[in-house]
Amino acid sequence: MVIVVLGEWLRSDAAHSHLRRRVDVGVEAFEETDAEYLLCTGARTNPEVPRAECEVMADYAIRRGFDPDYILLEDEAHDTRGNGYFSRLLVDEHAPETETVYVVSSRMHLRRARYIFEQCFDDAYEIDTHYAVDPDPNYDEFPNPRFGDSAKKTVSSSTESHLGT
Repeated sequence: MVIVVLGEWLRSDAAHSHLRRRVDVGVEAFEETDAEYLLCTGARTNPEVPRAECEVMADYAIRRGFDPDYILLEDEAHDTRGNGYFSRLLVDEHAPETETVYVVSSRMHLRRARYIFEQCFDDAYEIDTHYAVDPDPNYDEFPNPRFGDSAKKTVSSSTESHLGT
């Protein structure tokens, strides 16, 4: 088993509260299963932050006591499709006997992430998404520069925008 924690846009070179919660849930999943690795996935997506999402997540996990020998870093993915594709390459290389991949992300993102991971990992793997991070109203109203400097995206409005409703 491998636990895959999906990254998210960084605001600084430290993990923001939502990303910390994702890592916390990933560590919890690792401790509750017989997983071989905690795979942190996410590239350097914010040009104003000099680090990749996966590095920031791994640093946070290590600071809270997680053994770095059990962390895999995937720093090529700029989106969910990349998370799935590049994670598959690392799982095949480092944990070829894996049968189950647990994907950790925001609850509102997991249906899409599950579909993408199922396509990337095909029938050879079970994709489990029951380790989810619930939205935090304080986080979800954070102005995201990818949507414009003054735009505030809430869970419902970003979901509606994504679905075209």
